[in-house]
Amino acid sequence: MEMVFNTNAAINNYLCWAVRLLKGPVSTITYTIENNAEINKEVMQGKNLNSKEIYRHFFETVRKNKESGDNLGEEILAVCLHILANIPGEADEKFYVITDDKGAAGKIDNLFKRTRMQYRGKEIGIYSTPKLVQVLFRKGILTEKDHIREIMSAGISGNLVVLGIRKRDIRVKEISSDAEELADMLMQPDGIDIIF
Repeated sequence: MEMVFNTNAAINNYLCWAVRLLKGPVSTITYTIENNAEINKEVMQGKNLNSKEIYRHFFETVRKNKESGDNLGEEILAVCLHILANIPGEADEKFYVITDDKGAAGKIDNLFKRTRMQYRGKEIGIYSTPKLVQVLFRKGILTEKDHIREIMSAGISGNLVVLGIRKRDIRVKEISSDAEELADMLMQPDGIDIIF
Protein backbone atom coordinates (compact mmCIF):
# COMPACT_ATOMS: atom_id res chain seq x y z
CA MET A 1 0.00 0.00 0.00
CA GLU A 2 2.85 2.39 0.73
CA MET A 3 3.88 2.23 -2.93
CA VAL A 4 0.41 3.40 -4.02
CA PHE A 5 -0.26 6.08 -1.40
CA ASN A 6 2.29 8.58 -0.18
CA THR A 7 1.44 8.72 3.53
CA ASN A 8 0.16 6.46 6.29
CA ALA A 9 -2.77 8.85 6.71
CA ALA A 10 -3.82 8.30 3.08
CA ILE A 11 -3.50 4.51 3.45
CA ASN A 12 -5.45 4.44 6.71
CA ASN A 13 -8.12 6.77 5.37
CA TYR A 14 -9.07 4.14 2.76
CA LEU A 15 -9.60 1.55 5.50
CA CYS A 16 -11.66 4.01 7.55
CA TRP A 17 -13.92 4.88 4.63
CA ALA A 18 -14.31 1.26 3.55
CA VAL A 19 -15.40 0.23 7.06
CA ARG A 20 -17.71 3.22 7.49
CA LEU A 21 -19.42 2.64 4.16
CA LEU A 22 -19.71 -1.14 4.33
CA LYS A 23 -20.47 -1.97 7.95
CA GLY A 24 -23.98 -3.26 8.48
CA PRO A 25 -26.31 -2.90 11.44
CA VAL A 26 -25.73 -6.53 12.46
CA SER A 27 -22.17 -7.59 11.77
CA THR A 28 -18.96 -8.68 13.45
CA ILE A 29 -17.27 -5.48 12.32
CA THR A 30 -20.03 -3.36 13.85
CA TYR A 31 -19.87 -5.39 17.06
CA THR A 32 -16.09 -4.89 17.22
CA ILE A 33 -16.36 -1.13 16.64
CA GLU A 34 -19.06 -0.75 19.30
CA ASN A 35 -17.16 -2.81 21.88
CA ASN A 36 -13.60 -1.63 21.32
CA ALA A 37 -12.98 2.04 22.05
CA GLU A 38 -9.54 2.05 20.41
CA ILE A 39 -10.81 0.58 17.11
CA ASN A 40 -13.75 2.98 17.21
CA LYS A 41 -11.40 5.91 17.72
CA GLU A 42 -8.99 4.82 14.96
CA VAL A 43 -11.41 3.62 12.30
CA MET A 44 -14.71 5.41 12.88
CA GLN A 45 -13.38 8.71 14.20
CA GLY A 46 -10.20 8.70 12.10
CA LYS A 47 -7.87 9.44 15.02
CA ASN A 48 -4.13 8.69 14.82
CA LEU A 49 -4.22 8.15 11.04
CA ASN A 50 -0.44 8.49 10.80
CA SER A 51 0.06 5.19 12.64
CA LYS A 52 1.44 2.20 10.71
CA GLU A 53 -0.51 -0.17 12.97
CA ILE A 54 -4.16 0.64 12.17
CA TYR A 55 -4.63 -2.09 9.54
CA ARG A 56 -2.96 -4.77 11.64
CA HIS A 57 -4.82 -3.71 14.78
CA PHE A 58 -8.19 -3.55 13.02
CA PHE A 59 -7.98 -6.94 11.29
CA GLU A 60 -6.51 -8.74 14.33
CA THR A 61 -9.22 -7.37 16.61
CA VAL A 62 -12.07 -8.15 14.23
CA ARG A 63 -10.83 -11.72 13.69
CA LYS A 64 -10.84 -12.32 17.46
CA ASN A 65 -14.61 -11.70 17.40
CA LYS A 66 -15.25 -14.29 14.67
CA GLU A 67 -18.11 -16.66 15.49
CA SER A 68 -19.29 -19.76 13.70
CA GLY A 69 -21.90 -18.91 11.09
CA ASP A 70 -21.25 -15.18 10.97
CA ASN A 71 -20.49 -13.24 7.79
CA LEU A 72 -17.07 -11.99 8.82
CA GLY A 73 -15.36 -13.50 5.79
CA GLU A 74 -17.67 -11.66 3.42
CA GLU A 75 -17.38 -8.46 5.45
CA ILE A 76 -13.59 -8.49 5.42
CA LEU A 77 -13.54 -9.38 1.74
CA ALA A 78 -15.88 -6.47 1.00
CA VAL A 79 -13.67 -4.05 2.98
CA CYS A 80 -10.56 -5.25 1.13
CA LEU A 81 -12.35 -5.05 -2.24
CA HIS A 82 -13.49 -1.52 -1.46
CA ILE A 83 -9.90 -0.53 -0.74
CA LEU A 84 -8.70 -2.20 -3.97
CA ALA A 85 -11.51 -0.54 -5.93
CA ASN A 86 -10.26 2.87 -4.85
CA ILE A 87 -6.59 2.45 -5.77
CA PRO A 88 -5.84 5.34 -8.13
CA GLY A 89 -5.12 4.53 -11.76
CA GLU A 90 -6.67 1.05 -11.90
CA ALA A 91 -9.25 0.12 -14.54
CA ASP A 92 -12.80 -1.06 -13.91
CA GLU A 93 -13.14 -4.80 -13.43
CA LYS A 94 -9.43 -5.34 -12.95
CA PHE A 95 -10.28 -7.24 -9.77
CA TYR A 96 -12.60 -10.25 -9.63
CA VAL A 97 -13.96 -12.44 -6.87
CA ILE A 98 -14.35 -16.10 -7.83
CA THR A 99 -16.80 -17.93 -5.56
CA ASP A 100 -19.45 -20.58 -5.91
CA ASP A 101 -21.11 -19.46 -2.69
CA LYS A 102 -24.20 -17.65 -3.95
CA GLY A 103 -24.95 -16.34 -0.47
CA ALA A 104 -21.50 -14.80 -0.11
CA ALA A 105 -21.65 -13.29 -3.59
CA GLY A 106 -25.04 -11.78 -2.81
CA LYS A 107 -23.82 -10.29 0.46
CA ILE A 108 -20.75 -8.75 -1.18
CA ASP A 109 -22.88 -7.41 -4.03
CA ASN A 110 -25.41 -5.92 -1.58
CA LEU A 111 -22.67 -4.25 0.46
CA PHE A 112 -21.46 -2.47 -2.65
CA LYS A 113 -24.99 -1.59 -3.80
CA ARG A 114 -25.67 0.05 -0.41
CA THR A 115 -22.64 2.28 -0.95
CA ARG A 116 -23.32 5.57 -2.71
CA MET A 117 -22.14 5.60 -6.31
CA GLN A 118 -19.51 8.31 -5.81
CA TYR A 119 -17.80 6.24 -3.08
CA ARG A 120 -17.86 2.81 -4.75
CA GLY A 121 -14.63 3.13 -6.69
CA LYS A 122 -13.91 0.89 -9.66
CA GLU A 123 -16.19 -1.96 -10.70
CA ILE A 124 -15.25 -5.35 -9.23
CA GLY A 125 -16.57 -8.48 -10.91
CA ILE A 126 -18.00 -11.47 -9.06
CA TYR A 127 -17.89 -14.77 -10.92
CA SER A 128 -18.94 -18.31 -10.15
CA THR A 129 -16.73 -21.09 -11.54
CA PRO A 130 -19.18 -21.80 -14.41
CA LYS A 131 -19.31 -18.07 -15.29
CA LEU A 132 -15.51 -17.88 -15.29
CA VAL A 133 -15.37 -20.96 -17.53
CA GLN A 134 -17.86 -19.35 -19.92
CA VAL A 135 -15.77 -16.16 -20.10
CA LEU A 136 -12.60 -18.17 -20.75
CA PHE A 137 -14.40 -20.20 -23.45
CA ARG A 138 -15.71 -17.08 -25.18
CA LYS A 139 -12.22 -15.57 -25.17
CA GLY A 140 -10.82 -18.74 -26.74
CA ILE A 141 -8.68 -19.61 -23.73
CA LEU A 142 -10.63 -22.78 -22.91
CA THR A 143 -11.66 -24.70 -26.01
CA GLU A 144 -11.81 -28.39 -25.13
CA LYS A 145 -15.00 -29.80 -23.67
CA ASP A 146 -13.11 -32.17 -21.34
CA HIS A 147 -11.26 -29.25 -19.74
CA ILE A 148 -14.45 -27.23 -19.40
CA ARG A 149 -16.27 -30.16 -17.78
CA GLU A 150 -13.36 -30.94 -15.42
CA ILE A 151 -13.07 -27.36 -14.19
CA MET A 152 -16.81 -26.95 -13.65
CA SER A 153 -17.16 -30.25 -11.80
CA ALA A 154 -14.09 -29.78 -9.56
CA GLY A 155 -15.19 -29.91 -5.93
CA ILE A 156 -18.85 -30.49 -6.83
CA SER A 157 -20.76 -33.71 -6.47
CA GLY A 158 -24.05 -33.97 -8.30
CA ASN A 159 -25.62 -31.30 -10.46
CA LEU A 160 -24.34 -27.77 -10.94
CA VAL A 161 -26.87 -25.04 -10.29
CA VAL A 162 -26.28 -21.78 -12.15
CA LEU A 163 -28.23 -18.59 -12.59
CA GLY A 164 -28.61 -18.18 -16.30
CA ILE A 165 -30.79 -17.69 -19.31
CA ARG A 166 -31.25 -19.95 -22.31
CA LYS A 167 -32.38 -18.98 -25.78
CA ARG A 168 -36.12 -19.34 -25.17
CA ASP A 169 -36.18 -18.18 -21.54
CA ILE A 170 -37.88 -14.90 -20.71
CA ARG A 171 -35.90 -14.20 -17.53
CA VAL A 172 -32.90 -15.41 -15.58
CA LYS A 173 -33.57 -18.56 -13.57
CA GLU A 174 -31.78 -21.35 -11.73
CA ILE A 175 -30.69 -24.05 -14.15
CA SER A 176 -29.60 -27.41 -12.77
CA SER A 177 -27.59 -29.85 -14.89
CA ASP A 178 -24.57 -32.09 -14.72
CA ALA A 179 -21.17 -30.81 -15.87
CA GLU A 180 -21.41 -32.65 -19.19
CA GLU A 181 -24.74 -31.06 -20.15
CA LEU A 182 -23.68 -27.62 -18.92
CA ALA A 183 -20.47 -27.85 -20.97
CA ASP A 184 -22.57 -28.72 -24.05
CA MET A 185 -24.89 -25.74 -23.47
CA LEU A 186 -21.98 -23.43 -22.80
CA MET A 187 -20.22 -24.38 -26.05
CA GLN A 188 -23.31 -23.79 -28.22
CA PRO A 189 -23.62 -20.25 -29.61
CA ASP A 190 -27.14 -19.80 -28.20
CA GLY A 191 -26.92 -22.48 -25.50
CA ILE A 192 -26.81 -20.55 -22.26
CA ASP A 193 -25.72 -17.22 -20.85
CA ILE A 194 -24.50 -17.81 -17.30
CA ILE A 195 -25.07 -14.88 -14.97
CA PHE A 196 -23.67 -16.63 -11.88
